[in-house]
Amino acid sequence: MRRTNYDVLNQPLNERPERLRRNDSSGQGFSQTARRHTRTKVPCHSDLGKKFADFLDDANDVLRYLKNERFAFSVTYYEHNRPRQFYPDFIVVVRDKNGKETMWLAETKGEMSTNVPLKNGAAQTWCEKMSTIKYGHWGYLVAQQLKLEKALIKGASTFADLVSELSG
Repeated sequence: MRRTNYDVLNQPLNERPERLRRNDSSGQGFSQTARRHTRTKVPCHSDLGKKFADFLDDANDVLRYLKNERFAFSVTYYEHNRPRQFYPDFIVVVRDKNGKETMWLAETKGEMSTNVPLKNGAAQTWCEKMSTIKYGHWGYLVAQQLKLEKALIKGASTFADLVSELSG
């Protein structure tokens, strides 16, 4: 059975459901009860993912979020002139102090592989393109493990605080 997805440029991406990304390298996934997630359980397969989901649940400016597990939302990037798919870990909706909603693609990173800059560039471009059309304002956040932990120790309590800490 084939399923066709479309990326931001409306180019078909053929994926079979059984090949969708599973972010479970250990084979031992766990679910976490959530308050702001679109479902009552969040599939977390690492301490980093759980820590980020906990933060999103506690951040007052986060309206809702989705763990991009089996949701199959992807951004196309090119590596060695070949199209590849990047599946951001989270999609987050945040309301700022003025009441404006912004959607964020959020990627948690423990290790930085050589294709991370390509993925980050593609996600950044995708967000810029989406922000220029009717789908609202989009941003992209990379939460590298050590930087995320430092930001949380410093007291980042809102998504805006986290973005400020991780961007600085």
